[in-house]
Amino acid sequence: MNKEGMAPLFVDKQPDNSRPETESGLRSAKVDKTPDIGADGRKVDPIAEMVGALFDPVLVFPNTGWVDTITESLKTELPLHRLGHCMRCHSGKEPWDEACDADALLYMYPLSLARPLDGYWSTIYIYLGTRVLVSRMPEDIAEKSLTDYQMGMLGDLKRWIHKKKLEARRDCRRGEKQAKQEAVEAEYKQRTLF
Repeated sequence: MNKEGMAPLFVDKQPDNSRPETESGLRSAKVDKTPDIGADGRKVDPIAEMVGALFDPVLVFPNTGWVDTITESLKTELPLHRLGHCMRCHSGKEPWDEACDADALLYMYPLSLARPLDGYWSTIYIYLGTRVLVSRMPEDIAEKSLTDYQMGMLGDLKRWIHKKKLEARRDCRRGEKQAKQEAVEAEYKQRTLF
């Protein structure tokens, strides 16, 4: 603080000699080497999670016949919600092992059309809609908060959805790896014929 009680705009700092110099004479930046840790204690790769936020499949409740009615606007907004969730997880505000609110809402959407939800799940569904559809949710039915029990139910659902997304991502990588291996084997067989 200066004499006027304001923080200075520029601060002169002495160079930090604790960082080693590179060959070009510039000091390397300090990098926090602590990895992001999920609730289960496993390391989480934030880059893989960001890529997954863009390319993971949309999981919905199966065999309801209502999957086609999911609006394109919700589908196109999903990657943005997932990226926002990754940012909140990286800053420690949300756990890594849970799906975002939009994922949970899209999972429950076909289910809510196929059969009636009980009181707990209907409240959770409206709460998710309030959080995801912020300005589009009518004020008279908006749910601003849930009970601890309902938050536990929602947390369980989000963890299950996240687990299924990781399984789908892993299966996709396995399929790509297997297809690549089969292509290499087919090329090898083709070369041995000649």
